[in-house]
Amino acid sequence: MKPIVRKVLAIMLVMSAAVVSAVVVSATPALADRPPARIAEDCANARPAMQGDYLYWVPDCRVDVISGTETYAAPKVVGQVALACNSSGGSTTVNASSTTSTSFSFGLDIGGKRKFGDLEGQVGAKLGWTWSWSQSRGWAVSVRIPGWSVGWIESRDAVRKLVVNIKADYDDGRGFAEKAKDQVIYAPNPNKDNLWVLRSRPLTDWEIKNRCGNGLAAGTGLKVTSVPTSEAPVAAEVSAQAATYGPDFRFWTKSQGRLLSTYSFKCMTVHNGASADGTRIVQNDCKPDRPKEQLWETVKRPDGPVPYVMYKNSKTKKCLDVSGNEQADGLPLELYTCVPTAPVQSWLTESVTAGMPPFYEGQPAFFLRNKKTAKCGSLDFYNGLEVEGSRLMQYPCHR
Repeated sequence: MKPIVRKVLAIMLVMSAAVVSAVVVSATPALADRPPARIAEDCANARPAMQGDYLYWVPDCRVDVISGTETYAAPKVVGQVALACNSSGGSTTVNASSTTSTSFSFGLDIGGKRKFGDLEGQVGAKLGWTWSWSQSRGWAVSVRIPGWSVGWIESRDAVRKLVVNIKADYDDGRGFAEKAKDQVIYAPNPNKDNLWVLRSRPLTDWEIKNRCGNGLAAGTGLKVTSVPTSEAPVAAEVSAQAATYGPDFRFWTKSQGRLLSTYSFKCMTVHNGASADGTRIVQNDCKPDRPKEQLWETVKRPDGPVPYVMYKNSKTKKCLDVSGNEQADGLPLELYTCVPTAPVQSWLTESVTAGMPPFYEGQPAFFLRNKKTAKCGSLDFYNGLEVEGSRLMQYPCHR
């Protein structure tokens, strides 16, 4: 006989890309145990079932929290996006709001509350029959948008990262036979504020043409458009083969003669504008007061049918090079006197399609692959992905 209520833990949580997706799955009995990730997914999306007048859920899941840490969920673009479709920029007020909510429902065994480890302590709420939490916040700020730039607000929900063990009953006569250990789930953290960040970056050449030139004419002043709130794609650790990539530490795009990182929104720059051979190449904020040390001319190389180019800095008239023995991962990029026959100064632009915040539409981007090393010009993966002034390196392209 089924209990009057045999309702499972139905978790509606803030998930990261590494967490199982919210897909309703069939509760077909299985003779063999399911993989742990499948069990966690099924418990997050349990199916209702009926036996006579009795409602219950399959699978029935028991959760024991092993550990919990405070963190933030993936960023969401909220409110309006401000575009400066001119060279002087302008000011505007960017408004945003965000709501974070979740709910838990726990089954009861004939009037007695089931024990679920330290879940109440980790989440910070008394659960009882049901528990729900919702929080809304608004934010408004007057911001300065530089010329040919875009500004927006990101919100990151305050959550707790919970490592849990799960026991699941799939109603196949085996009871709580299936187990999933060390699964990661996320729950709202009501004791901590969401993280609000004002961000801006230069518009790419493609955006200037397709956004400012399509109903947002250049030179007509600051324009404001809105985009829907959405979860941001996760940055690619390895160059995926999908149609549109997320921002990646090896992806570059063009912006007003500059090479713009799709990850940090900073520009490839000759450090301090120096002209000595061996001067390091860094990433710096893209600013009008240092244009020439951030401007790069492309010079075609006589390398046969493959379209290699040299990248010559507009201020120093010297070329993008790789330092040291030229072959090792993590070697810095540097400035050096242009040598037309040097393969280490030959770069191949390999096209990809990238989705950059805040719009995330697919637009042209590229790898910079060196002819001699076959590695790509990148941000410093270990020390300076978003650090102002950090050196640019070469790393494998991982395609």
